[in-house]
This record gives sequence, structure tokens and C-alpha cells, in this order.
Amino acid sequence: MLVGSFGPLVFRVSDSEVFTPQDFRRRRTAQFAEHAVVDGLARLQHLGTSLAEISFKVQLDHTFTDVQARLAEVDALIDAGEHHALAVSGRRLGRFVLTESAEKAKSMAPGKVLWVELELKFKEYN
Repeated sequence: MLVGSFGPLVFRVSDSEVFTPQDFRRRRTAQFAEHAVVDGLARLQHLGTSLAEISFKVQLDHTFTDVQARLAEVDALIDAGEHHALAVSGRRLGRFVLTESAEKAKSMAPGKVLWVELELKFKEYN
């Protein structure tokens, strides 16, 4: 079952593969300028909204996916710096760039990683 995608990176769950987002977070902030006022309180001016930031974790287990291939796929997306449509749980979130990936190896065998917690961070592309 397709769970989402980011360009060529497809999030899915099936009998033979598990590659699904967890701990989904979306962050948006308002931007303000603060102007000093002589003998008075400062004034705020709303400048707009910052670009959205999205992060989530993905568990990579060698019994359900090729861990090394997935890590290489993510590295290639970061190196390319291209923007793609990001969709999660059937919801199109907009165009984003993959800005960061952080790997936390949970289980290793000689010469390979068996289980990794991968955190992905995206920033809205405008």
C-alpha cells in the first residue's frame, strides 16, 4: 500500500517491504519585525509567514527493505538538491526540498547495517 512519496522516494507498506513515515511534524512560523519607539513600547510589524518545515522518522529494517539502497537513495536526493512534491497519507503537502537526513544505527553486523532509524527534514520550496 502506497503511503506517500517525495519524488523518486516512495513510502509504502506491504508483505515484503516497510518504509513508512512516523513521528510526523510540520512547523510554520510567523515573521515579525520589531521597531523601537522613542519613549514608548516597541511596535511589531507582521512580515509574513516563513516557509514550512516538515520532519519525520523512517525505520529501515533489513528484513523488510534494502537498508543500504534506501540510504543511498536518500543521500542522492540531498546531493541533487532538487524540489519535489511531498505527499504523506494521501495528502499532497506541496513542493519541498530534502535538507537533512540523520541516521541512527540500531543494529549492525560485520560490513552492514541491519536496522536504522532515519530522520528526514524537508523545507518548503517556493
